[in-house]
Amino acid sequence: MTRFLRFSPSRLALVYIALSVLALALFAIPLWYGWRSNIATFREYVHGNDMQRLMDIFDREGAKGLATAIESQVARLPGGEIMIFADAAKARLAGNLAWPAEVPDAPGTYGLVISLGGGATMRVVAAHVRLPGGYHLLMGRESVRFESLVERFWYGIVGAMVIVLALGAVIGWLSHRALLSEVDEISRTASAIVKGDLSRRVATRSGSDELDTLARTVNGMLEQLASQNVQLEGEIAVRRQAEQALHRAHDNLEVLVAERTRELVVVNETLRKEITERKRAEQRLMAQHAVTQMLAEAGTLEEVTPKILQTVCELLLWDFGALWRIDREAGVLRCVEVWHKESVEVPQFEAISRESTFMPGIGLPGRVWSSHKPAYIPDVVYDANFLRAPIAARAGLHAAFAFPILLGGDVLGVIEFFSHEIRQPDQDLLEMMATIGSQIGQFIERKQAENALHHAQMELVHVTRVTTLGELTASIAHEINQPLGAIVNSASACLRWLDAQKLEEARRSAARVIAEGHRAGEIITHIRALASKAPPRKDWLDINETVREVIAFAGSAVQRNGIALETRLSDDVHYVPLIFADRIQMQQVILNLIINAIEAMSGAGDGPRELLVRSGTAESQRVLVAVRDSGPGLDPKNLDRLFDAFYTTKADGLGMGLAICRSIIAAHGGRLWATANEDRGATFQFTLPTGSERVA
Repeated sequence: MTRFLRFSPSRLALVYIALSVLALALFAIPLWYGWRSNIATFREYVHGNDMQRLMDIFDREGAKGLATAIESQVARLPGGEIMIFADAAKARLAGNLAWPAEVPDAPGTYGLVISLGGGATMRVVAAHVRLPGGYHLLMGRESVRFESLVERFWYGIVGAMVIVLALGAVIGWLSHRALLSEVDEISRTASAIVKGDLSRRVATRSGSDELDTLARTVNGMLEQLASQNVQLEGEIAVRRQAEQALHRAHDNLEVLVAERTRELVVVNETLRKEITERKRAEQRLMAQHAVTQMLAEAGTLEEVTPKILQTVCELLLWDFGALWRIDREAGVLRCVEVWHKESVEVPQFEAISRESTFMPGIGLPGRVWSSHKPAYIPDVVYDANFLRAPIAARAGLHAAFAFPILLGGDVLGVIEFFSHEIRQPDQDLLEMMATIGSQIGQFIERKQAENALHHAQMELVHVTRVTTLGELTASIAHEINQPLGAIVNSASACLRWLDAQKLEEARRSAARVIAEGHRAGEIITHIRALASKAPPRKDWLDINETVREVIAFAGSAVQRNGIALETRLSDDVHYVPLIFADRIQMQQVILNLIINAIEAMSGAGDGPRELLVRSGTAESQRVLVAVRDSGPGLDPKNLDRLFDAFYTTKADGLGMGLAICRSIIAAHGGRLWATANEDRGATFQFTLPTGSERVA
């Protein structure tokens, strides 16, 4: 018995291991089989078509689309199923539960007992899937099979552990008895070795059991350890030297890193100032370009001023802007326009700016006026020369900047800006805003030139109109003589009826006198309107009525030259659209075309003299008026020059009539052109856009 206890510890250990494995296998194999069957079933559920469908929705529509799809599906889920969609922090985005704390972080399929609150729990098998962007998806189903499986698992584990512990206690007691003496000796040897005595050895016997083999092996290792100890001491010394060198290198590296960090901070600060300067330059270029574009498209300075103030304030970060114009008669600057951001409330400062006037050299606008140069004030609150300082302080305005609007050497006005920040002068800003001031001055100069040109054109139009009326003197006299003759005849008849005491006939004769007087007055009114220099005034017109008025003027010239006049006006057969135009200018165009046709046919020899004036509708809802003659026609080589200024085929012509007619039609949004007829003569016609109303 003693020999068995002494020489069989390894056998006892092997027996213990075999018995333990057998006991565990008796419980583990059935549990493993049942677990695999259940997990396979549940894995098929949680990794089935539903899971793939939700992942497809996420790929197509993203997190928002998946959340919507889950919310629509949750209402239809059976009570024993769970479906949860959460963000990276596991905050629920959709589903019928909050994210359970029991779910492991790693994706996979798990059997879980999750808490439902109020002490209630649910046993589920669930799949945890991690989606792109850190989102989490959990699908599971409550399972009674899993619950029974868990219970059997715990019962099996407890039983196996009881058996293993019992076997371990028995085998341990036997091993303790077998190894007690050898362990004591080994313990004493180990204590000596720990204290540094490498000369101590484990006692061996002549046997061949495992303990003797172990003792001989340990003694051999001690021999090697003793020999290697000497080498190790030398290596430790070398290692210490290396560590010291490493510490010195580390310290040097930290110094170098600190120096490089300071250099990097300086470089980053320099770069930041340059990303800032570049952005500021881009904003200034954008402001200058925007102002240039607005000036190119604007009709008047008053129209574009609010846009300029708004653009400069928004792009260059100013809060308030104002435009001052010089009142030459009073010799002062007056505020004509202000603009401020919606977030800025400065009613008192705006009111005082609108009410104030400045003389040269007084206040910020006056200083810019007198110096002809931009001015910059970092903080107006502490500027004794800034007269609006108290109100600016209450409004929280500090930095101020103003520049002149220059035209040649004269100042036409001043534009000033204010900011809630305190700013230092910026030379580039001064130069850029001075450029904008010059651009505005050039805009004013250009508009003055355009106004002068327009005035000259109107004068030329008036001269041409009066010249045309001069050519129609005989027609005008004939038109006026007709109502005057009728007035004389009706008045004479009235006297005769009165002598005969026939009052009713006398009353009718007097009524004819009044009617003819009105007719003569209307003729004179039309003539005065044609001869007047009144500015254009557009109104809704019936083009056929205008054609008839002109034909009445030219009737005498038509008869005098033996011309057969025919009219084909569109309202003879259907409705004609109205046009929005100036009546006098339309009369001038039609009259000029008719007079040209009469003059062309008057020198055409003995051929037929036929004049056709017609109206109608053209494509795109436009009114068409055409004047066709039977004169000598047009030279195809000169068709492109007919409407050029100062080009004429008449010996005594100025060459301005057709040019003016084309400019009038173009100003009304229409087109005037000429074509040669197939047989003889020419046709001049024009189109005009129509209005939405029509008249009979």
